[in-house]
Parts: sequence; structure tokens; C-alpha cells
Amino acid sequence: MGEEENQLPDVIEIGGLALNGMLLTSLIAAFAGYGALWLWTARARESRSGPWGDLTAGAAMIAIVIWKFGVLFREPSLLWEQPRLLLVIVGSSAEAVAGLAAAGLYWIWRARRIGVGLLPALDALAVSAAGGLLVWNALSAFEYRWGYAAVCAVLLALLIGRREPEEAASEAGKAAGASVGSAGGDAAVLAGYVLGAGCLAVSLFTVPPPWVRPFELAGLTGTQLLFIAVGLATAALDAYKDRSG
Repeated sequence: MGEEENQLPDVIEIGGLALNGMLLTSLIAAFAGYGALWLWTARARESRSGPWGDLTAGAAMIAIVIWKFGVLFREPSLLWEQPRLLLVIVGSSAEAVAGLAAAGLYWIWRARRIGVGLLPALDALAVSAAGGLLVWNALSAFEYRWGYAAVCAVLLALLIGRREPEEAASEAGKAAGASVGSAGGDAAVLAGYVLGAGCLAVSLFTVPPPWVRPFELAGLTGTQLLFIAVGLATAALDAYKDRSG
């Protein structure tokens, strides 16, 4: 967030078609997000199932379209002066953040429309984001982003490997006929704290890619401010989850 990329994107040629390498990476990341959701759901189908495939496809499309074509809001003349250039360019980090924000809002709105609660929807969104970010950081400038990829890998292992609280409780109380319910939110809170704190710690010891010009405020880069905001938002979500539960 707040970082402008000054390097021209890599171009991959398939036959006579030129594709932006970063766009291809984003598509792979979207598939990775869905794969992470599939593994997470397979661990506890009764409590984690949902329309995640449709939500992932819709959110990924929104994020990529805004990131890819958001540049037209700044330079609409490209549409009639150099339309072929739109095949190989992408927007800046501002368009990327706008696309991700729009995708997240779509995910929550669409989930509520089809009867999925806010907290379960955020849980699934967190898992999908962890998978997508893992692949994105691993495939794009890995030498500069390997630390973030490692944080996402650890987070994904925790999310997929952890047992739902109601599973353990139901096994302990099954003989007594106890019924256990959960409003969800645990995965989202875990993801927020790990990404916020973990990525902030990584950012203190890594340098951004040379083609990135970091925005700074009070000695912190825009990305670091974003990680702090994620931590604060997670604390608010944690408090909300406790009240709801």
C-alpha cells in the first residue's frame, strides 16, 4: 500500500499472444487460494463447507479486473491510442489495493446474500487470502518477499491443521449428549494476528524490490502501516467475536 512500482512488467509470449507475467502470477495465486480453501474444508466438512468456489472466482475476477484496468481511470486515452498495450500492463499498487478491497467487500456481501454468516465468511476469506498470498510472494520477486511467503506458509499450515473448537468439545461431551455450536471467526482472527505481526516483523529486516518506491509516514512505510492496520482491525474483530459468541 502506498508503493509505486516503476518496473515494466515481464511479458510472456504464447504464440502470437503476449501476456503480462504478473497477471499470470495473480491467476495462479487465485487458484492457490481456492486450493487452500479446499484443503481447509476437507479437514472439517460439516463446519467449514460453503459456496467457496463461487466466491473465490467472483472475488478473484473483481480484484484482477480492477488491478489490470484501473489504470484507465488515470490514463483513459490508452483505450483508443494504445489498446494493445492493455494486454501487457497492469495498474500500480493503488489499483491492486483497490481491487483487493473491492474483492473482500464482494466476498462478504455475496456471502451474506446467500445466507453465510459474517464470521464464517471471514474465516474462509482468511484461508483463501493466505493461500493466494503465499503463492504471490513466492512467485513474484521471491528474493525480496521470501520472508512474507514463509509467514503465509506457517499461517496456512496452522489454519489447515487446526481443529475446530466445537470438534474437540463435541468429542469430549458426546457421551453426555452435549451440543456445541460456534459462530466462527477463529480462523480470521488467527490469520489477522499472524499476518499483521509476522509480516510487520519481516518488513523490519527486509528491503523492498529496487523498482518499488516506498511511501513513508512517521518513519514507517505504507506497507508497514498496512500491517499495523491489519493488527488493529483484527483486535476489533476479536472483540466482536467474543461478544457474538
